[in-house]
Amino acid sequence: MRSSDAAQALVDARRDLQQAEQLKSEATQAQQDLTNLRTEVEDREKALQEREKEAAAKEAELTSQEQQLADQQQQQEEEAAQPEPEEGGDWFYWDCNAARAAGAAPIQQGQPAYRGSLDANGNGIACEDGE
Repeated sequence: MRSSDAAQALVDARRDLQQAEQLKSEATQAQQDLTNLRTEVEDREKALQEREKEAAAKEAELTSQEQQLADQQQQQEEEAAQPEPEEGGDWFYWDCNAARAAGAAPIQQGQPAYRGSLDANGNGIACEDGE
């Protein structure tokens, strides 16, 4: 009976050893799978960070372009608000309000925009305060 018990114990031990080896193999495979997943996640994070940097650079470029466009529009508006020169090349203001709005008032006699019709008191200074 002892030999049969010993034989049974030997069979049980071999079976337990096989199960242990199988579990060890499964654990090793699971560990390798986790390592692969970690590497994949790290690669994806790096790619995402690069895309975020590119997006930030493009956003900064777009902001810069928008600012340049706004500056150009403002400059065009300012240029459009300035009076047009007459055919002779002199500046012409319809009235003193236009000269004041353009920042040209008062206008001294001899300056390109001076006209006698803008000089109400005839003292050689057109569009004075109070005129």
